[in-house]
Order: sequence, then structure tokens, then C-alpha cells
Amino acid sequence: MDILLVILASYFILNKVKLEWALVIIMALGTKLFQASKVFKDFLYIPNIQDGALILILLMLILYNKKSPCAGNANLKPIHNITYIFFAYFAFTIFIDLVINGTSIVSVLKTSRHWLCLFAVLVIPKLPYNVLYKAIRIIFYITIVISAINVIEFITGTEYFTNTTMEDGVRRGALPSYYALFYLLAVFTDYIKFSKVKKYIYLAILAASLLVSSTRSIALGIVVGVAVCIYFLSSNKFMSFLKLGFLCIFIYIASFAMPTLHNRFNKAFDEFTSMESSSNDLDVEGNMTFRLYMLAERYLYLKTSPQYYLFGIGNVIEQDFPTTFYIGGFNEEMQRPTQLNTGDISWPSVILRLGMIGLVLFLIMVFRFIFFTNKIPKDRMCITLKAFLISNLFAISFAANIFSRGEFWIMPIICIAMINYLYLYSKQKQITENTNN
Repeated sequence: MDILLVILASYFILNKVKLEWALVIIMALGTKLFQASKVFKDFLYIPNIQDGALILILLMLILYNKKSPCAGNANLKPIHNITYIFFAYFAFTIFIDLVINGTSIVSVLKTSRHWLCLFAVLVIPKLPYNVLYKAIRIIFYITIVISAINVIEFITGTEYFTNTTMEDGVRRGALPSYYALFYLLAVFTDYIKFSKVKKYIYLAILAASLLVSSTRSIALGIVVGVAVCIYFLSSNKFMSFLKLGFLCIFIYIASFAMPTLHNRFNKAFDEFTSMESSSNDLDVEGNMTFRLYMLAERYLYLKTSPQYYLFGIGNVIEQDFPTTFYIGGFNEEMQRPTQLNTGDISWPSVILRLGMIGLVLFLIMVFRFIFFTNKIPKDRMCITLKAFLISNLFAISFAANIFSRGEFWIMPIICIAMINYLYLYSKQKQITENTNN
């Protein structure tokens, strides 16, 4: 199936037709069918398809290498510059890998090729605005369908398409669709505008699909994201804080309807309490404690070597790395704790692979994206993207590693390109009005 999608998208790109569908396919491949390949079990055979997204991005980069007719792409220079610096640094770490660490080029390609998706920042802004807008809308309806299936099967107790797990005798639903949080915020801010009835229906579907997984970081991500939206949408800051208070109360009350989620929040509090009183660094009962200790263990390892601390351990693959860490998900194939592929949290892989210099560059890139939304402070797209990135930075990144992968940034890049078009339009409109006056 992945090959058919790559062929179809390649046809669209080569002939410059239906480019919105080419973008949709790139994002589908990059996110393993919007995370549905983990959800729809025994329905389609899904191999490792994320390379297809990378191939298509590089194809677009080769074919669309001319300067964009959009003169305002100079506005994107700060983002372009940090991307170039990040790639230059990354090339330097690869040099260290090959010359000093003795890492094979195969290992480098296996572990780091996902960062090449950042090349999308050089090509997506060259696409017409209507192509970007249509792609955003198409993915919205795909996300709604996946989210509705998640919720329906959780409520009915069926598992035709979804996998559920048991915790303390209570079911946890499937993980949400990859962009469910983004579209929850987009509908909440009215960037994607519907009638009131449709808006509340879509919000309910998206929120339910996020919460049925009973993932604490996702619930916290909703609070953080909606809080940012409320703050920037409201002209009355006191009212915005009041609304935020009501939101927190609502989430807490709603958690009683989902016993697993409620119990997990109570456990998180107990875990933090036990961390303060525990003298044993390897006492890692509970997922929250587990993730924080995982991060601490890897950070302390980097401090044993100036090279590792500054530049990271590089791009060695899991199989070639000796058993060094004792906190991590158990790898059944290797019969030891997972050393490098920390899927539960983004930050260990960032600091291990990139070191402290790479971490700083990565954070600069994140904040460049966030600050770009200030070009049109009250625009609904700007607020949606700002809330989405802040939510991932401070909440979701502690529950999954998607924030530290290149594929994650395709959606923000599309949003940045659209914001740039809107900013240019507003400036041109202002110039025209001043000229007429």
C-alpha cells in the first residue's frame, strides 16, 4: 500500500496536479497513516512507510527548486537560517560519527534520516495557498473519521479496527489520531469554522478520542493547548484566567467518567511524592517516575564525556550500543532494557543523539516557529499553531517521541507557509488602503 501511495503522490508532484493530495499522502506516510497503522489491526499490512514521505519531500525539493514567486518568503529567513544551522551541526555530528566514533554510514541513515523531512521548509512555502488550505481541510475529515471509530469502538467495547489495553481491570482506548489535538484546537479557535452544532459535535469527537486513551500527558496537552487559545483569543485577561479555571475543573470532573484516567492522575501525584522521599534512583514505579528517571539517567551518562555532553553519542543503532542504561522499556529481542529508542518520551533521544548543543539548536528552532505566529497575533491559524506547539513542547513530548522526529514538523511548516501568505496579504491590503487615503 505504501508503494502505491508513493507512486500516486509522485504522479501528482511530477505533473503539478492535485498537489493538496500529494501533501496529504506525504503526511499520511510520515505519520504511519495518521497513527492509524497502530490502530487498525489486522486490516491492512503496514510496513515501515515513513521513508515514503521523505522520498516525496526530496522529490519536491528537486523539482521545485526555483525561487518562489512569493517575494515575502524573506519573512521566513529566520526559520530557514536555523534549519540550515541545524543541518550544518548535524553534518558535523555525522563527521564525528564516521571519523571518531567509527559508526557505519548504514547506522547513520537508519537513525537520522527522518530529520531530512525538515527540508519541507524549503519547498512547502513555494506551494500556492489554496493547495495548503485544501490539504489542511482534507486531513481534518480523515482525522474525524479515525477519531469517531476510536470513540465508537471504545464505547461499544468492540475491536474490529482498534486495539485496547487493560489497566487495573479497566479498559484504555486506542491512541488518538496523529493530528487530533491540532484539529481540536483549530475547531476551538474557529480557524476551521462550522455552525455551532457541528462545532460542538466535532469538538466532542476529537476530545473524546484524545481522552479515551487515558494518557495523562494528552489530557494535560489539551489543557495547555486550550489555555493558550483562551489567553490569546480573549481581550479580557481576567476572564481568560477565569475560563481556564473552569476548564481545569471540567477536566477534573470529566475524569471521573473515565476511571483509568482519574486513577492515573492520582498515581502521578503519588509518584512525584515518592520521588521526593526516595533515596534510590532506580525506584521507578509508575510511568511518570519511569520517564523522568529515564531522562536523568541518560543525561548523567552524557556528563561522563565532554564529547558526548556537547555533541551526543551520535547515530549508533540500538543493536550496536552496549547495555549502559537500566531504565527503559524491555526489549524482548535483545533481552535487555531499551537503550536508545525511547518511544515514551522525546527528550532522552534528543539529548542522546544531538548533545547539549543540538538540544539548544532544536529548542531555538521550536521557538522560531512559535514566535513566527506573532506576525498576526489575533489570527486564528496563528493561535492554533502556537497552542499546538506549546502543548507538544510542555506536555505531549513527555508521553511520546513524535516531537523529536522530523515528520512531526510537516504540519507546522504548512501552517507557517499559510501564515506567511496571510501576513503578506494583510501588509499589501494596508499599503493599498494607505495609498487610497
